[in-house]
Amino acid sequence: MSEPASINPQIIEGLYCEALTLADEVRARFTPASGTDTGAPGPDEDLTRIARSCEGLRTTTRIMHAIAWLLNQRSYLMGELSELHLRRHARLSGDLRGP
Repeated sequence: MSEPASINPQIIEGLYCEALTLADEVRARFTPASGTDTGAPGPDEDLTRIARSCEGLRTTTRIMHAIAWLLNQRSYLMGELSELHLRRHARLSGDLRGP
């Protein structure tokens, strides 16, 4: 049986670049389009905007947690962060670990 591949700087760097791209796409997706307002919004439109804003904040927060984790991994692999500091402070949020 072969040993599993370990995380290396190229994997971390690739994931980091992808996460930054994803963060930009999420921000763009949840930003309301300008010039689409046709007057005063109705109560349903207000609730939709609030729900969209809440989901956008939730999504971007999760992505930022992942980016922070990747930055900590990069720092560790570059020798800027000790293994003790990495274990103590560089954990993924419980929401990001999956089921």
